[in-house]
Amino acid sequence: MTELASPSIWRRFMGMVYEACLVYFAISFIASYVFLSFFQWKWPLNNSQSAILSAYLFFIYGLYFTYFWRRGGQTLPMKTVEVKLTTTQGQSVGLVRSWWRYLLCWWGLLPGALIVTIAPHLSLLAFLVFVGAFCVSVAWAKFDSDGQFLHDRLAGTRLQLVYRG
Repeated sequence: MTELASPSIWRRFMGMVYEACLVYFAISFIASYVFLSFFQWKWPLNNSQSAILSAYLFFIYGLYFTYFWRRGGQTLPMKTVEVKLTTTQGQSVGLVRSWWRYLLCWWGLLPGALIVTIAPHLSLLAFLVFVGAFCVSVAWAKFDSDGQFLHDRLAGTRLQLVYRG
């Protein structure tokens, strides 16, 4: 494998879409099923049950990402789009840095989630906050000297293009 320059925004976006499909459908389904079965909760969930389930899924997603980022720097979608996560020096990413990056990746979603939690009638505002944060991330990557997203810059990580040949 040869590491090359930073991946394009388009390649990253395709990886995010694939990741979302895998995580939010497969992992969410299995993790939610196990959790709901264990506690014998049934739909519709009340507000506190919904908050607990959301926190649990947030933790499960964190386990998924940090496990694969530490184990070779790639999730399955990252392998498919030929992108690898490393430190800025090209080293493997450790446990603390993996979790720090994971938490920083959510910077745009958490304000929107907070808005929906506090004021559910403002869901459009929450969506606009999320879209705005995503646009800021893309703009940051366009103007960053290494083409990295803000959360990678802050976490001391970088995405590298990797061709398998």
